[in-house]
Amino acid sequence: MQRWLKKERKLRPIGYFVRMLSRSERLWSIAEIESLSIVEGLLHWHSVLRYCEVLIFLDKRAAWFILTADRQPSERRAKLVARFS
Repeated sequence: MQRWLKKERKLRPIGYFVRMLSRSERLWSIAEIESLSIVEGLLHWHSVLRYCEVLIFLDKRAAWFILTADRQPSERRAKLVARFS
């Protein structure tokens, strides 16, 4: 997690969150793992982020597509979205 410092005009880390993937999660695609990390991070930092505007920077469009697609969700995607909402 990072915070924007107005004086220095840059992002600085203010905390970290790490967890190991389960055996079944290790078999997921990279985009699904990135989506999981977004959801888990937001859930972990929920108390800090509750009333803040949050910007998420991604290097892969696929992770964002998994979380926002309108198509019929797979069971895995449905679980991620349900935990996020």
